[in-house]
Amino acid sequence: MLDVDRVWARVSQLPPFQGMKLTDFGLQVFGQSFTLTSGQTSSVTPVQFANKSIILSIAAGARPDAAAAAQGYTDGLDMFRVACQIEGGRYIIGTSALMASAVFAKGTESSFPAREIVLFQNTKLLYTVTNLTTTTIDVDIAHHVLTPVAVG
Repeated sequence: MLDVDRVWARVSQLPPFQGMKLTDFGLQVFGQSFTLTSGQTSSVTPVQFANKSIILSIAAGARPDAAAAAQGYTDGLDMFRVACQIEGGRYIIGTSALMASAVFAKGTESSFPAREIVLFQNTKLLYTVTNLTTTTIDVDIAHHVLTPVAVG
């Protein structure tokens, strides 16, 4: 995950955030889950974010569904392809789906995305996920986000 203080130093200079403080935000995790059968591609699936949300990282993992899930597996990033864009057309993950292992970093040396994603209005990220295996899999995508907290 990106360093919150460094991100805030950049974002707080943007006009929509001027006059706001880091304490006006809370860290939340927004998730999206997919259950995909062998070779299935999901429909375009939206994940909604509040106005002035700041995405610090996006992580993912997958595992075989049901009975096989009790067994030990790695993060499963070679089991699926993923595509993502911001509602309105700006691509976050290429113009076509990529292997999840090529997008989501393993370990702590790097994170996805390399810079924060700032959403100035109520906006959605649109995902499409494809199962590359011959079994049903569960895919989870987690977004670590600074969101404005309600006052009052």
